[in-house]
Amino acid sequence: MRLTEIFRLVWLNLASNKFKVILTSTGIIVGSATIMLVIAIGTGGREEVAEQFKNLNAGAIDITYEYQGNDFRGGMPAGGGMPGGAAPGGGMPDFGAGMFGGFFGGGREEVNTERITLSTDDLEDILAFVPGVEEGCLSFTVTSTVDGGELEESASYTVAGVQSNYAALSNMELVIGEFLDDDDDTYKEKVCVLGYDAAREIFGSVYDAYNGTVYIDNRPYQVIGILNAMGTVSSGISPDSAIFIPYETGLKYLAGSNVSPTLTVIAQDVDHVDAVIADVETVLGESYPNAEFTISDAGSRMEAASASNDTLTMLLVCMAVIVFIVGGLGIMNVLFVSVKERTNE
Repeated sequence: MRLTEIFRLVWLNLASNKFKVILTSTGIIVGSATIMLVIAIGTGGREEVAEQFKNLNAGAIDITYEYQGNDFRGGMPAGGGMPGGAAPGGGMPDFGAGMFGGFFGGGREEVNTERITLSTDDLEDILAFVPGVEEGCLSFTVTSTVDGGELEESASYTVAGVQSNYAALSNMELVIGEFLDDDDDTYKEKVCVLGYDAAREIFGSVYDAYNGTVYIDNRPYQVIGILNAMGTVSSGISPDSAIFIPYETGLKYLAGSNVSPTLTVIAQDVDHVDAVIADVETVLGESYPNAEFTISDAGSRMEAASASNDTLTMLLVCMAVIVFIVGGLGIMNVLFVSVKERTNE
């Protein structure tokens, strides 16, 4: 039989069984689209995780203290039900007398009501007494009203008070200008660095923003630099839409005495982050015996995000397998009916 005759017979059979052809084709298309969708979601998830954490140093360790006020806990020490107030990727259990008194003495433990503000002295203690730490900085964030540029009315922006080495620790790059320096911090200068999106929103363009003036909480700040677009979160701050000012300037004019800064240190070896965290807790425990700090490291956050993405991908693969099985059964049924009809003929 000639090839043209074979194609003609195939076409005649397809034309006479349009409904079966549509059902079979739909099953094949849905199955193929599903597997492609699973692959795309899995790949996109991995890229999203990499994008979110590309500006985080894997050895970065964030230390914060949350004021809990007058609070009494019976049986368990404060900190989310875990000894030592351990947070994900954070501190080691605190096996002190207070914990054993809570478990075995049946007593009530009073949570520390003292308001603690981490300072440069704490940073210097950690750098001096914790081996394996190469650098560190302090930072805090507040939400403040901002005016100036092309803004028709005041808008709320995240304002971050940071030290001069914050940009280097967070792998930030500037489009134009320079970042804050030590003199800006020492003399409490009213200067700022704008995130890429913030510069465009306030001034219309990045280059118009440079050397411009913005009013933060009704005080003028000169724009000395614009950050490159990052599209991610760095150390809890979204840099594209944030405004960065010197740390001491922020304490004086925005945050005041109620600030709860984040102390960030960088471990020299990412394989020894847990040991560094334990040493950091020991040093802070000497200065604040009854305080419980929240300590987290970027590496643990990266691993948690990657694990979540892998779990999601696995669930999608399972769904794709189910769709393939159902679709295969449908196609098999259509073909079986077709063969049976022809056999009877």
